[in-house]
Amino acid sequence: GINDEGQLGIDSTYPIKKFILAIPSGAKTVAAGDHHSVVVKDDGTVWATGENAAGQLGGGSKISRNKFSLINSIFNWKVRQGGAKLVAAGSFHTMVLRQDGSVWVTGWNKYGQIGDGSNIDWTKFSQVISGDATAVAAGAIHSMALKQDGSVWSTGGNTFGQLGDGSTTDRYSFVQVISSGVTAISAGAYHSMVLKQDGSVWSTGRNEYGQLGDGSSTDKVSFVEVVPNGVKAVAAGDAHSMVLKQDGSVWGTGDNHAGQLGDGSTTDRLVFVEVVSSGATAVAAGAYHSMVLQQDGSLWAT
Repeated sequence: GINDEGQLGIDSTYPIKKFILAIPSGAKTVAAGDHHSVVVKDDGTVWATGENAAGQLGGGSKISRNKFSLINSIFNWKVRQGGAKLVAAGSFHTMVLRQDGSVWVTGWNKYGQIGDGSNIDWTKFSQVISGDATAVAAGAIHSMALKQDGSVWSTGGNTFGQLGDGSTTDRYSFVQVISSGVTAISAGAYHSMVLKQDGSVWSTGRNEYGQLGDGSSTDKVSFVEVVPNGVKAVAAGDAHSMVLKQDGSVWGTGDNHAGQLGDGSTTDRLVFVEVVSSGATAVAAGAYHSMVLQQDGSLWAT
């Protein structure tokens, strides 16, 4: 893909048109922001590459990198002790979930997306949740955390209602937006999705292209149910959404100008339509493309 800021981590800034090895071994979890990439390795260390103008790499500076580098900050020492588990990359900020359930964030913070109570950018990771988190998700200018009790917490930009707190007011600290029952979260550019224990999907935020999947193009400021049951995974893209159902089918809604829904058209959808009938085990949504992993290990994209 595009590599103008070194986001591929291959020690160059040339674009690459086929998959190329960036880290030879030991990677456990990966995340891609607008122009940066972050990796958690098996030993719990965090590595980052790409644009760093807002401090999103977390190494204590704003110097961009074109190859993956071990994050050199006090945070990294703490990661080694407790071990990083998951990572999420927003447009210009990065979230890390440690094994102890704490959440650490760095980078652009104009809208409060770091969640430390300020709007000051950080070049080193700052702890914003002390424990009990099980998942994190980063949108363009907002952040989400899922806790062990099934509650969902959000912070940051809220122009379109993407935090789901019933308002369009930006938040500078995490606020609880769902009290219980959630098993997975996903953040699009300006919308959010959650998967509940009963298999239902709920979404909130920007809906210009139908990305919420509620049959309208009206923004929502609180989570609304868009799929009643049967879902096991969700993925939010820039302005489209994908769900994987328990029967192995994949469904998509929202922006489709580049064919990112994979329904054979470039027509936007206001409700979820089936795009893969069976056999899927995982789904991912980029800005304007989608990927599906099948049971046989094959990868499909549109």
